[in-house]
Amino acid sequence: MADLVQSAGAYAQAAAAAVGCYAATFQAYASSNPYAFSALVVAAVLGAMSIGTLIVPWLITFVTYWPQDLKRKYNAQWAIVTGGSSGIGLSLCRKLAEQGLNIVVAAVPDDLLRKAGEELRAAFPHIQVRVVGVNLAASNHNDYLEPIAEATADIPVQVVFSNAGYVVTGFFGYTPLAKWIANLHCNETASIAIAHLFVSRMLKAGLRGCIVFTSSPANIIPSPFSTLYGATKSAITHFASSLACEVKGEGIDVSVLHPSPVATRFYNDAHKLPTLQMFKSTAIGPDAVAETAIRGVGRNVIIDQGYYPITFKLLMRIIEFTLMVDIMARISTSVKDYQFLKQETLKAAAAAEQAAKAPAAVADDVGSAAPASATKRRRNSSATGKRA
Repeated sequence: MADLVQSAGAYAQAAAAAVGCYAATFQAYASSNPYAFSALVVAAVLGAMSIGTLIVPWLITFVTYWPQDLKRKYNAQWAIVTGGSSGIGLSLCRKLAEQGLNIVVAAVPDDLLRKAGEELRAAFPHIQVRVVGVNLAASNHNDYLEPIAEATADIPVQVVFSNAGYVVTGFFGYTPLAKWIANLHCNETASIAIAHLFVSRMLKAGLRGCIVFTSSPANIIPSPFSTLYGATKSAITHFASSLACEVKGEGIDVSVLHPSPVATRFYNDAHKLPTLQMFKSTAIGPDAVAETAIRGVGRNVIIDQGYYPITFKLLMRIIEFTLMVDIMARISTSVKDYQFLKQETLKAAAAAEQAAKAPAAVADDVGSAAPASATKRRRNSSATGKRA
């Protein structure tokens, strides 16, 4: 024991000596280069503040994000979840139903939606479930807004999770414009239209409630090879942040969720880009993301879930956005995603060209067969003395 105390004392003396040495060095440097030293101190303080204002609030969420009952919080009876037939949306439906909220599920009218409705009714027989099949990628917002408005006309919806969205991957110029426009409408336009419907209703009725958008950390940095995804998510994050400032005083909480990679159908229709596959390998289940979203409502406007958003925000404090864009633009052709997508694009172009040639070849065969038949008939008629 005495040896341990003696060793500890020796270490303490060594540490004190090292600190004293560094202090003397700094003092000498400050004396000889006062302006440079002052600049370093200011830079260090600003750097600490920049990183601290990011890390500290994030760490605080581990303490403040205790479970909360949204039905009780807003004295609500009904909730609506878009994209509620699978993934994060279906997890949100389950968790809201567990709190006793009646659920409106709005999603693409397919078997997934039908099964989601059946599952929720069977698992939560004490609540009401309404299913609304809509195409949120429609160019005319009335195509989906009118069915949603009609399905909810007789109920006070105070909890809104605008969750629907998907990613389109590919080179912008080689992908049909219609695919990009549909992606824009589903990820962005539909969320704005649905938020307007329910915010207006809550304001008119004097009801408290919440609007929660599912965005993505992809809004933080450039998103080549999925250009509309990052752009739409950036718009939704900014829109939600601005709307939160308008309606907080009216008793309506607005939040926007930035989830880390989630194990859902999100990746099914995307190209197997190396970066996407890397993110997919770190994905967690949708239940954890839904739980974070519900816990964050009314506590934070921007709800960062997992490692992804905090990592990219930290990166953006180290490298300014303008510089990052210039760097990415210069190296983009050398990254694996670009090379993979280039090969896939060339294969698709070759297949399309081959498919286009096939009908022409068939037509040529048909055309060449007709003269041959006619020649044969002429020969036969000559032999029999008849005219063809």
